[in-house]
Amino acid sequence: MRRPERLRPWPKSNADIEAVVNHIQDRVGIISVYVQHLDKPKPQKYDPDKLDDLDRAAQYAANEIRHAANGASQKISKSKSENVKALAEVLNSVSRACAEVEGDKQVGKCRDAVSALDAALQDHAAKAAGAGVSAKFPRVGPEFITEPARAAVAL
Repeated sequence: MRRPERLRPWPKSNADIEAVVNHIQDRVGIISVYVQHLDKPKPQKYDPDKLDDLDRAAQYAANEIRHAANGASQKISKSKSENVKALAEVLNSVSRACAEVEGDKQVGKCRDAVSALDAALQDHAAKAAGAGVSAKFPRVGPEFITEPARAAVAL
């Protein structure tokens, strides 16, 4: 049985950071797909007061976001690099905030956690660029939705 590769701090090896980027790219793409479903449309004049289908759609989207964040954090939390472990902690906070949400308040917490993830990814991208890493860190947004993420959602 082969041992998994260990990740090192930023300056040591660009290949390790690129492996992390490649691993989280599809997961962040899935998060980018589902984050738009956390927002409910503004109610129209004759809409009912409670829209259960939109609540369930938001709950499903939050669970998929949790699943994607959990999958990404499990892989990179085994790293020896403190920089990468900090990103795993942010992904874990997304997993905790988006687990079984019920109600607009919990959906808001999930949305805030995803925003914090986006800020952390931006910060890590800046640090990696400063260290000379050529791989581009993904962000949470429509332009970072990958083809495997689209295929996973289409199923």
